[in-house]
Amino acid sequence: MPDGTLLDLEENVTFLVDGFLYRSKHPTCSHFFLSHFHSDHTQGLNNKTFLQDEFGSNKIFCSKLTGDLICQLLYINSELVYGLEYGEEAEILCSEAVGRKICLLEANHCPGAAIGFVWTYKRDSDSDRKIGVKPILNQIFLHCGDFRADVEVLKACQKFLREKILREYDLSPKLQEQMR
Repeated sequence: MPDGTLLDLEENVTFLVDGFLYRSKHPTCSHFFLSHFHSDHTQGLNNKTFLQDEFGSNKIFCSKLTGDLICQLLYINSELVYGLEYGEEAEILCSEAVGRKICLLEANHCPGAAIGFVWTYKRDSDSDRKIGVKPILNQIFLHCGDFRADVEVLKACQKFLREKILREYDLSPKLQEQMR
């Protein structure tokens, strides 16, 4: 990752993955994902890099264990860290029109290593929810960082996509076209 991986999550919300050393190249980036606690992924990660901006966003999403490690060993302010258990979902700076979520799965690389699914969807109205209309999935990203591919990891990813994403969302026309 020469400059880290930058995900554009619609409406000028960006997500920088494992690229803390390149934070200055992405000054408008508001959210971050740390896949695991190895030095090649944490370079540039310090409290100075993540001073709360005027919007108070600057959150680092990671596994609970990785979050504990960066707080204890790198002295990152815990208020800047959003540590997730595997399989837990978190909302990311949603608007009235666009919802954004992240979910982490076990990466089978080292303790706390995570595969990250990040997706955006069209937020439905209250009346849509009452009649059971599914939200429209706009984008989905998978970041695997370093992982050890084995049958269990692949099955977990397939299960997540099948039982979570495809069951709870309808695909946007753009995603339908990309899948053909």
